[in-house]
Amino acid sequence: MIRWRENFASVDESNSVIHSSCPSIEYLSRKALNMTATNIFTISSASLFMFNLVSNSRSK
Repeated sequence: MIRWRENFASVDESNSVIHSSCPSIEYLSRKALNMTATNIFTISSASLFMFNLVSNSRSK
């Protein structure tokens, strides 16, 4: 994921001329991407936490 983001950033720099004409779209898409990644991480960690709670209560 981190390596992909570095590649994404280098692609952005090479396409900076295109992005400068419509920076708001590029900004919004990047913000949406970051929010989606954060939401996926939060949901997965929360579900893992709940799964651990359930398995611990069953084992007792």
